[in-house]
Amino acid sequence: MTEERLHIDWGNDKLYRTQKLVEKNPYDLESWSLLLREAQTKHISEVRALYEHLIGIFPNASRYWRIYIEHEMKSRNFEKVEKVGDELILENTTKSIFCFNDYKNKLLFLEILSQLFSFFFYF
Repeated sequence: MTEERLHIDWGNDKLYRTQKLVEKNPYDLESWSLLLREAQTKHISEVRALYEHLIGIFPNASRYWRIYIEHEMKSRNFEKVEKVGDELILENTTKSIFCFNDYKNKLLFLEILSQLFSFFFYF
């Protein structure tokens, strides 16, 4: 676990306490689920650190990558989507296609898939 603390203004004591729980026990999935539900209601710039921290703890959990990428897409941060997608591919190539397959924007999925294949054929 990284020792960095998350600095997110939840505006709610229950969520602050929940955040403290995941700081003490980063594998507390119930607490993470609560924080993720709330994070999806906030602007991505407020909660990006939460997603980065979460995928650092669970790098193989494609569900968390997908939630993070979809939040970036919802905010139309396509450069960040590409960067996070690249990180996903490097972290976990076997599950990345399944994560990207859930995109509502199929054209973006095809473009990223094309980049994935060209990456593997060039190396």
